[in-house]
Amino acid sequence: AAFVDYANGDYRPVAGGALVDAGAAIADAPAGDLDGYPRVVGTAIDIGCFEWQAPSQPKGVLIIYR
Repeated sequence: AAFVDYANGDYRPVAGGALVDAGAAIADAPAGDLDGYPRVVGTAIDIGCFEWQAPSQPKGVLIIYR
């Protein structure tokens, strides 16, 4: 699947999908995607109107490994 939830209108690309980093570089590309995030994250622009964003870890969470 190329989108997070196509059936329900969520057209954001999925991590590792064919749309991620697959767009051509254009000089007049907008600085942000439709969510306001940076338009280029990774090696190239993503195909579509959204740029894939890595999920961030919540702040204030302590993780202890054993």
